[in-house]
Amino acid sequence: MREIIALRLAREPSAFQPQQVFHSPKKSRVAIITNYGDVERNIRRYDLDLFDVAACEAACDPRRLVSVEVSGNDPGISRVVWMDEAHLVYLRVGESGQSQVFGFDLNSGQEVQLSHAPYGVRGLAVAGGALAFIEAGTERPLWSDAREVEKGIVVSDQNLTSLLRNRSGSGASDAPGIGDLFVSKGGKIRRFELGGSPDWLPETLSVSKRGDVTLLRREPRNQLPWVKAQNNAPPLSGNVLTLWGAEEGALSLRRLVDRAVGPGGGAVAWAPDGRQFALATLNPEGAPETVSVRLEGKTDVERIDTRCLPLEFQTSKRILCRDVGGGTDGLWEKRAGRWVAVSRGPISQDSVFIDEAFDRPPTLRMRLPLGGTKELWDLNPGFKTGIHITEETFKLPGSGRIIQAGVYWPRGYAAGRRYPVVIQTHGWDRSTFQPEGLSSAGYAAFSLAERGFLVVQLPDLPMPPRSEEGRAYSDYFDAVIDQLTERGVADATRIGLQGWSRTGFAVRAALQSGRHKYGAAVLVDSMSGGYMSWLAAENLSASYQATVAELNGGTTTDSPANWVLNSPPIKSAGAPTPALLQVFGAPSLVGAWEDFVVKRREKVPVELRYYPDAMHNPRKPVERLAVMRTTVDWYTQWLLTAVREPKTSATSGDKP
Repeated sequence: MREIIALRLAREPSAFQPQQVFHSPKKSRVAIITNYGDVERNIRRYDLDLFDVAACEAACDPRRLVSVEVSGNDPGISRVVWMDEAHLVYLRVGESGQSQVFGFDLNSGQEVQLSHAPYGVRGLAVAGGALAFIEAGTERPLWSDAREVEKGIVVSDQNLTSLLRNRSGSGASDAPGIGDLFVSKGGKIRRFELGGSPDWLPETLSVSKRGDVTLLRREPRNQLPWVKAQNNAPPLSGNVLTLWGAEEGALSLRRLVDRAVGPGGGAVAWAPDGRQFALATLNPEGAPETVSVRLEGKTDVERIDTRCLPLEFQTSKRILCRDVGGGTDGLWEKRAGRWVAVSRGPISQDSVFIDEAFDRPPTLRMRLPLGGTKELWDLNPGFKTGIHITEETFKLPGSGRIIQAGVYWPRGYAAGRRYPVVIQTHGWDRSTFQPEGLSSAGYAAFSLAERGFLVVQLPDLPMPPRSEEGRAYSDYFDAVIDQLTERGVADATRIGLQGWSRTGFAVRAALQSGRHKYGAAVLVDSMSGGYMSWLAAENLSASYQATVAELNGGTTTDSPANWVLNSPPIKSAGAPTPALLQVFGAPSLVGAWEDFVVKRREKVPVELRYYPDAMHNPRKPVERLAVMRTTVDWYTQWLLTAVREPKTSATSGDKP
């Protein structure tokens, strides 16, 4: 486990925000962020390195630009944006220990700090001479600590401070509220207050060369007119595009598109004149649809296509897109007032790229002019795990849908022997190296395989209706277990389930109503859909609150009896499955308290581990290691130690 923590990777240890290479506008140079954790010192080191593409055709070494060591939760270096071939801008931790905007001049070799925000900076966008960034806001507790008002008050249990303060490590929010938006153009800086709401999504910030800014805000979609107009529309939650116009030197809020964001996660492509941009959205019926938005006069929203993920405007009437399916690039052109696809072809390939897969650590490689590739940098030299990973096919019940999942086979696997199984949920990506699974939040696939477990990393289901989500996932897990058992590789009496974040709800539903009896469960900073979870969400985003309510059946506090009847922690209390609750931050602790108390009263084995400062994806090496070890020990205790090893099966079994 310590070896895994010390891996040097080309991205933050989080499946949601991979850090790949950053190409300069003319592709002559590439920058790359690497990071690794030092367990002994409990710090993370981030390096920003540069490669000259032309020189690397023969031989090259990286040029180290910046190296940062951090002990807090902010990433040391992130969000690199090139301004031109010789200047790049990025976020990195400054002397205050919080992320700030820095610029680097490759000609002079000088680094300059461009922001001095008291609470750090979260979002960053650059276009030509325009720069936009968002400050993090100060934490605003819902209540006050009397000790801060009356200095003479003494509380003997100092751990109480962990609960009283509005900590930011919960599943719904990994940072304090949003502070102010700053836009710099032509030496003039404009500022706009965002109100401290965590609903703004700073990673979606974009800026045009004119200084116009787009930013997404997560809101309950049932508050929007286009949803209210639909008959019996379900109370869904989603993202809304908002524009902050910078004309005439002033910033003003203007809502442009009352739609949820579709494939692409809110990426915006600006036209060269800054008067138009493209965005992948969902139409009023919920289907993908990319639109062009004109800003002159009355906002004009035009449909481009359903399969176009915007990449780059070539002119105001020609846009390069990526096919939604991921297989081709295409050029769309506006002709006779309509957007039409005029060409399609293979995805354009960058000359320098990260080469990795689920069973192969990342290396930096370069495409050669005459064909083939060469390795520029082995990011984890000599790294070997000794664990075999395969991509396996499973068939979903009812629909017949085929899914691909990752299977980590136990060390020393022997055909004909049935193994204890741990199902890790919430995502599988065959294209990226994930040594322990999806995230750093207690996933421990390699470590469990070392102990003799067969581990399955499952992708999420296509989003079912909220009222059917629990049942759908319960059937999903049952089907996977059935197939592993039929293949002769799984011991159906020794199955563990892990839920992190959203899939905590799915695991609770499976414990309650699944056909299989689970021997152990681990819930890490997870959503429960319970009453306490909804109360704890008062300090988080409106979208998170709405989702918790929807999972509980859409009820509200005006009918608390329904909350109790529908509460997954209470409904699953009768299940005898031993449960480990690992919680990060005060809101997560309050939400998990319902599970903890009910299981204790039902005399079900339960343990609660509280990490007051951990993020939703823990970053600090010691926290990551502790969460991982506790997970491995829990499964070992209840699926290995507490039972006798079964006799070897007479069947041949699968080969990994």
